[in-house]
Amino acid sequence: MKTQSVFQHHLPVKIHFATETLLDLTPFYSDNDPNFSTLLVISKSVSKIFKQLFAKLPDNFIIYSEVKKNPDCRDIADMAIPTNCNRIIGIGGGSVMDSAKACFARLITHDKYLLRDLINRPELIATASNTRQNFQLHLVPTTFGTSSELTCWGTVWDWQKSEKLSIGHPLLYADQALIYPRLSDTLPEQITAYTGLDTLSHAMESYWNRASTPISRIHCLESIKYCVDTLPHLIKELGKQKYRDKIAIASILAGMAFSQTKTSTAHALSYPLTLQHNIPHGFACSITLGELFQYNYNTAPDIMAPVLKIFQESMGSNSTDFSEIFREFLATCNVTANLRDYWVTKENIPKLAKAAFLPKQTGSMLYQVTEKEIAEIFTAVL
Repeated sequence: MKTQSVFQHHLPVKIHFATETLLDLTPFYSDNDPNFSTLLVISKSVSKIFKQLFAKLPDNFIIYSEVKKNPDCRDIADMAIPTNCNRIIGIGGGSVMDSAKACFARLITHDKYLLRDLINRPELIATASNTRQNFQLHLVPTTFGTSSELTCWGTVWDWQKSEKLSIGHPLLYADQALIYPRLSDTLPEQITAYTGLDTLSHAMESYWNRASTPISRIHCLESIKYCVDTLPHLIKELGKQKYRDKIAIASILAGMAFSQTKTSTAHALSYPLTLQHNIPHGFACSITLGELFQYNYNTAPDIMAPVLKIFQESMGSNSTDFSEIFREFLATCNVTANLRDYWVTKENIPKLAKAAFLPKQTGSMLYQVTEKEIAEIFTAVL
């Protein structure tokens, strides 16, 4: 595959990164117009862990703290938007980021459309083009994996219909992403591991994406190196600030890359794992990376060689069997390399493979896998 000779890179999000300080909402008070209201979209865990942030809010700051993991589209559709709201601030993990963006789509279109229609017909969001500047969206991640604060789309779910949905439009790019690695200090080991693996998945999927560019691949390789060199150490020393900082940077770099390319096959394979077996997203989208790498390496060894080199140098291995190196890497992160540990069985695989074969995503990878090959990939990590 040749490097693209003509490409574009567009990321309008202002990134504010601060390693030594915690989030302070008071700057938002100074430009607070009492004629308008601000909606804070958070999760219950954020409201408890960072309750000092919300202790003395202005009267026109309204909190919605009912965001759940992998939010259902009905919950977001029912979320009450305050009267005269002109600003949404999302503080939390990826589910909060995505919920805030979906709610923002409702806000800028004045709630004239059903959320399902905004999801299915992005052109409805485009009707807000002339008035988008009257609204603000600020996103503050407390986990560093999804990079949702840097993209213009959000994932929501329809659990009744077992569907993964995506809402997206350039108008949903945040005005500002506020990155404070200290906000992740309280994350337990498993969430730290899974969110870090989500970052790695984004970087690798963007790297082997047919829409990748020389710029995005530079970001990918730097993100991959940060993840591989840092995550195992962070898992052993969860309170080590320098490791939290590096994972936050890795997440930014991955977000800058996959905001241009979107995700690919590993994420397509992850959706039925989450929908059918309730497997956490970060694990679901990373468990197949080792197997998928080999398909891409066989297709374009020159392109994939730098990724192989990063893993080999970090893991101290000269093996060319990337799937084995990747299994070793997962072990250093105290993460299983087997789906059976989440009660997936051989009998489940045909149904998983059928649901995972999404040509729009699987077709974006250097090597385009078939449904039969997807089944073989699931079997290999069973």
